[in-house]
Amino acid sequence: MSTVGTPAPLPLPPIVRGSPKRFTDLMEAYQEGLVRAIAAASGVVVSRPEIDEGIDLTLTHRSDVHTHVESARLEVQLKSTYTASTTTGFSVQISRDRYDYLRTPNPSIAKILIVMSVPPSQDDWIHATDKRARVHNAAYWVNLEGMPSSAAAEPTVTAPFTQRFDDRALCDMMVRIGKGGAP
Repeated sequence: MSTVGTPAPLPLPPIVRGSPKRFTDLMEAYQEGLVRAIAAASGVVVSRPEIDEGIDLTLTHRSDVHTHVESARLEVQLKSTYTASTTTGFSVQISRDRYDYLRTPNPSIAKILIVMSVPPSQDDWIHATDKRARVHNAAYWVNLEGMPSSAAAEPTVTAPFTQRFDDRALCDMMVRIGKGGAP
């Protein structure tokens, strides 16, 4: 009696990804998607300013635990990179006007910079199976409030590995802001 085996699956054709000349725009869209997913898991509403004045997203969190304001707000500047990390975090350069805006002491609205390292190949961004979709990146945040001025045209900022941007970190930040504190 002869046993017929299951034929091996055929290899999939290569993926034809669009807009290869817009890679940095796609990196930003990918990062924004991650931030929006984390915000949804945190019960945070995301809005995007119509005019770009250095803030990519505004996050709003309503909770009865807020004592300083009814609704905590956080302005976010996104920065994605595919450069290697340092031993303590991801370092990026941002324009001095963005740096100066983010470092404003005692701001009326809290602000953070979210840095995300993105693999240089889009093939490595997401892996999906029948059970889950897995993002192959993590984001980190830094609060520049009160940082010293810089003469550099593009100051270097490091988002430390100790400040991973996830749902717990975002909820904790919003509670601190809602009680009158800093992120």
